[in-house]
Amino acid sequence: MNKDIIEDAAKGDREAFEVIYKEFSGFVFKVAFSITGSIEEASDVTQEVFIKVFKGLSGFEGRSSFKTWIFRITSNTASAGARGSSRRIDTGGDYEAAVRTKAGPEDTERPLRKAESARELKGLLEGLNADQRECLILREVEGLTYAEIAGLLEVNINTVRTRLLRARKALLKARVKL
Repeated sequence: MNKDIIEDAAKGDREAFEVIYKEFSGFVFKVAFSITGSIEEASDVTQEVFIKVFKGLSGFEGRSSFKTWIFRITSNTASAGARGSSRRIDTGGDYEAAVRTKAGPEDTERPLRKAESARELKGLLEGLNADQRECLILREVEGLTYAEIAGLLEVNINTVRTRLLRARKALLKARVKL
C-alpha cells in the first residue's frame, strides 16, 4: 500500500480512504468470514473494521506492513464478535428458510447441514490460539505461502511452520472428539 495514500486518508481524504477500502475489503471479509463462519457477521465485522481503520489511521506507525495492521484489527474484531455470538447460536433462520421451501427432503436438509458445518468449523477455529488461527487462515483461506505469512506476521518461517503444525494437530484432535 502506497504510504502517500495512507497519509492522505489519515488526513481525511475520502478518495484515498476509498482506495484503501477497495484494496482490502475483500481480504477483510474473507478473514472475518473464516473466523465467524457467517456471511452476515463477516459483513458486520468488515464495516466495523473499516470504521476502526478510518479512526486509527493516524496511529498507524508503519512498524508492520499495512496489511498486517488491517489483518490484526480484523482478527481481533471478528474474534471478539464470534465469542459474543457463539453464546447465541440461532438456527431459526435456517429452519424458516427450509420450511418455506417446496423442495424435497434432501434439498431441505442441505442448508441445515451447511449451517451446521459452518458452526462446527467456527467452533474448531475458536479452539485454536490466535497465532495458530491467524496462520491457518492465511494459509488455507488466503492461500499465502509460508514465506508470505512469515513476512506478513513478521515472524520466522519456522515459526509459521510450527504454528500451522500445531493448529492442524489441534483441529484433528478436536475433530476426533466430535
